[in-house]
Parts: sequence; structure tokens; C-alpha cells
Amino acid sequence: MPRTDLEDHPDASNSSAATSGHASEEYELPSIEAVLAGTLALMTGYSQALQAEQHPQQRVLMGSKIGRNIGLLAEHPQLSVSFKRVMQGLQQRWVLMTACTVESEPPSASRGTRVH
Repeated sequence: MPRTDLEDHPDASNSSAATSGHASEEYELPSIEAVLAGTLALMTGYSQALQAEQHPQQRVLMGSKIGRNIGLLAEHPQLSVSFKRVMQGLQQRWVLMTACTVESEPPSASRGTRVH
């Protein structure tokens, strides 16, 4: 999984270098690329219907994280003003979508399901 912690990953000149074998899927990415890669991975998981049925609370948490990551992208100094505007619009949509997901969640799904 790509690392997305901005403080631990200052932007580097190399775009992507595998730090271990192909099996681990751990890569060193410049911080903005790591946020983008992690967000796309979360979006992939969020979109899976099975995830929504079996782990609705995890899906809510994923949606919240996607919104936060898009917020980071919307304020990143290396991105263009046009890209930031697109990210601001997407962030608003993800906040609303996550709120709708929470509201539509069955009562049994929100009780007792805890994700760390």
C-alpha cells in the first residue's frame, strides 16, 4: 500500500522506487503522489459492492479518509490552481456522499462494528 504520510515523505526527485520485492507493494513516492495513489486505492475499495455489504462501517471510514485526502490535494502547493479547484469540488461531494452513507446505514451496522 502506498504510504501517504506527508510529514514522513518530503518530495523527492525520483518518481517511484520499490523499496522491497514486488510482493509487498510498498513504494517510496513523493508525498503528493503518495496521497494521490492512496486516495485512488481507497476509492477502489470504497466502490466494491461486497465491501459495502459486509463492512459498512469500514466503507464510511474509507469515505471520510478519501474526503480528507482530497482536501490535502486541494491545498497542496505543487498543484495548479485549476487542479485545486477540481479537488475542492470533489471534496465537497465526498463529504456529502459520506454523510448520505452514514444516514442510510442500517442501525445494526453502526452498533458493535469497530474498525481500528
